[in-house]
Amino acid sequence: MLRPPRITYLACGCLFAVWGPSAWLSLCQLVALVLITAQWDRRAGICCALIGWVLGHHAWVDDAPRQRQLSGVVRVVKSTVDARQHVTLSYQGKRFLWRYSERRWCAGAQVEVRARLVPPVTHGNHGLFAGDRYRWSLGVIADLKSVHMVRLSAPPTSWQEAICHLRQGAYDVLRDALPPRTAALAAALFLGQRTPPLRDAVATLNPLGLSHLIAVSGLHIGLFLGLIMVPLCAPCLFLPGYHLTGARLRGAVLLAALVISWWCAWPVGGVRICVWAAVACLAPHRPLTVNGWISLCLMMMASPAHAADLGFLLSHGVSLALVHSASRWRNVLTVPVVATFASLPALSLVGLPTAWIGVGTNLVMVPLFTIVLPLSGLSLALGDPIAADRLLGMFLDLCGAIHLGTGQEPFGLRWSITTALSLTFAVAEAFRRRPFAIAACLSVATFQAPIEPGAQVWMLPIGHGDLALIQTPRSQVVIDTGPSARGVRQTLLPRLRGVPDVLVISHADHDHVGGASALCALAPPAALWAQEGVTGCPPPVVEAQRALVDLELIRLHAADDWVKGRNERSLTVSVHVSGHHLLFLGDIGLDRELDLSGHLGAATLVKVPHHGSRTSSSHALIEEVAAEIALIGAGPNDRFHHPHPEVVERWRSAGAVVEVADRASRCWSLHPKRPPARCAALAYGRQAPRAPR
Repeated sequence: MLRPPRITYLACGCLFAVWGPSAWLSLCQLVALVLITAQWDRRAGICCALIGWVLGHHAWVDDAPRQRQLSGVVRVVKSTVDARQHVTLSYQGKRFLWRYSERRWCAGAQVEVRARLVPPVTHGNHGLFAGDRYRWSLGVIADLKSVHMVRLSAPPTSWQEAICHLRQGAYDVLRDALPPRTAALAAALFLGQRTPPLRDAVATLNPLGLSHLIAVSGLHIGLFLGLIMVPLCAPCLFLPGYHLTGARLRGAVLLAALVISWWCAWPVGGVRICVWAAVACLAPHRPLTVNGWISLCLMMMASPAHAADLGFLLSHGVSLALVHSASRWRNVLTVPVVATFASLPALSLVGLPTAWIGVGTNLVMVPLFTIVLPLSGLSLALGDPIAADRLLGMFLDLCGAIHLGTGQEPFGLRWSITTALSLTFAVAEAFRRRPFAIAACLSVATFQAPIEPGAQVWMLPIGHGDLALIQTPRSQVVIDTGPSARGVRQTLLPRLRGVPDVLVISHADHDHVGGASALCALAPPAALWAQEGVTGCPPPVVEAQRALVDLELIRLHAADDWVKGRNERSLTVSVHVSGHHLLFLGDIGLDRELDLSGHLGAATLVKVPHHGSRTSSSHALIEEVAAEIALIGAGPNDRFHHPHPEVVERWRSAGAVVEVADRASRCWSLHPKRPPARCAALAYGRQAPRAPR
């Protein structure tokens, strides 16, 4: 039975509240975890865990910025090496993200800015990794938009500026010496800097479960530490009397931690040094579990803000395993293997993409990576970039070839932190033959939001654009796909049950068709209703109607010749499901509304045309449909100022419930014998922090 200290339960409570897919699910999972591990002090463990959970949940929900404008002098938190990198700024103890600075900055610089604040938009489906949630956990509470008056108020200190210029100069050398693909990979590996061109490498490694090599700052530090261990361990193979213990082990680990952390991840590296110092000093004398808890406590005391830092947690786990493997097994080959198995659980805990093929590819590719990494660094140090380019390119090409050969998609297995912890402890308790603990863990680990009777109509948040999903127990229809493949992957795919029966594209504007190719590649629909073809999708058809098992799709009256414009000629459809009539009107305006007058009829739910623009939603349309629910697809602080307040008030005055899918999913459940109600599934997803009104 594990006996972690009480501060660990405080930390776990905060982590569950911040990273959990929903408030109640993370709370149930946390209580189950405490009941299993804290039998010796169950009451105190539960109290500490609940205190941590309340603190974390309060910070997640209620720490939204109180003002919509930021005007003043801000401080740059972290240096950037590429003008396209995101910049983290600090103002009055709060952190903000500046996405498009168009220049490089050094940590410590003070900048006078005036900008608009936008709280993060988060999509918290069960088992889905949300990047904004990660930034929120590190204190980034809003993005800067419409930035004006950028003026350097005070430069960084000479020490900070020297380090910044050294790192930026090293990046310039890599960028000039290597092609963009391998230059971005080298910058991530040797400088700990993720630049925008790295996305291509991430897309190659994700399907194989190898994204941890570059996706989280810290694993490459652990691998470097392992590589330093290799020459120290090598004599163990040839000299039976050689033992890597005591002062030699501690000195090697501390020196490696100091150098690598300073170069790759300062100031977070300072906290890593504390952790690695505790691990190195205690490793020869204490078991692995004790060292893990002690070092975790040191981490929390040194810098509580890094308790939710994925890179830190990963570095801690990998380094702990590497130190123990070096001090106990004294085998060169165990270093990459231990790094592999130490990183996989951590990746699952934080919800990063993994894959079923990941276990095999990690065992093969991580040892290869530990060979490619030092050889590439050595060739760059010797001024031979061609060799480094070939080595790094060979690794990426080999990963790409494996991906193509296996056909593995990058979204095979996504676990949330609660699910991964449940499975981990279920397996641990299985070895101890504790049936109650196994049942408690697996019951929540395999939990899915219940399938409600009737139909559910989803309007999903994908920025400026439309993405609607109609689900019944036996049918699925997707209407438009939003502007990007990323929106489809993060919001639509976790909701789908299999493949859609029909994909409807209202018209060819990017905010309606931008993610269609990604959907057709990952979950190809059986049929495509569209006026134009879409790459990778089935041939388009325009039928008068299609009857599915429990849903009927009808095309509305086609536009007359006098109606001009792509928006006005949108493909409009009517859906009959569960005794309700639904209307999806694309981006039609006043002319097409007049053209459709008399062909619509009363409807339970209407997708408001043209994102709530004032060029649509005439009084005649609103009176004819007499909708109970009006759904609007628009982005947060939409650049076109959709929906227009006058249009929203017009629908509300007619008795409709108006909901905008800007920061969270909107869903309504339709049943033939009940009035429309919000979907119960909304309770199982993390919502965005409350924005100021």
